[in-house]
Amino acid sequence: MKRPDQPDFVSVACRNAGRWQTQLAIVTPESGEGFAPALSLETVDAYLTSIGAGAPLEAEAEKKALAGRK
Repeated sequence: MKRPDQPDFVSVACRNAGRWQTQLAIVTPESGEGFAPALSLETVDAYLTSIGAGAPLEAEAEKKALAGRK
């Protein structure tokens, strides 16, 4: 949900021992266009590569992971 009084951001959260923890959060400049600047996404990609993250999950697998199921 976009809140006009708050800046946009891109973030990465990891689940460990049943709890979500934000690992990376980047405030993005206000573009007014509804997208994150490329530099923000490149930084996230670099972070994910550095921690050895795998490919993104398919939609159904992501829903199950967020619900705490395999």
